[in-house]
Amino acid sequence: MLRVWRIFNYAQAGMAAALIPFLGGPAGSLWVLYLTYKGLRGGFAMSGGRAAGVLALSLFFQTMLLVLLLLGVIGLPRLLLR
Repeated sequence: MLRVWRIFNYAQAGMAAALIPFLGGPAGSLWVLYLTYKGLRGGFAMSGGRAAGVLALSLFFQTMLLVLLLLGVIGLPRLLLR
């Protein structure tokens, strides 16, 4: 479990690029994805496809959580006020 913690903390160092106006945020996000991919490959001795699959699954669940939270904040109160 500590290995996962180290990999994701190491990958978050890419967000230092977000200090650059306009392009830093997107560039930092892509760099975090790349570092996470490389960390999963090296830290768990995964193949490239398997590491990409784990990363894609993680992104899918994060996106679904964001959608559910946005629906809860925006959609549910609107439905209750009708």
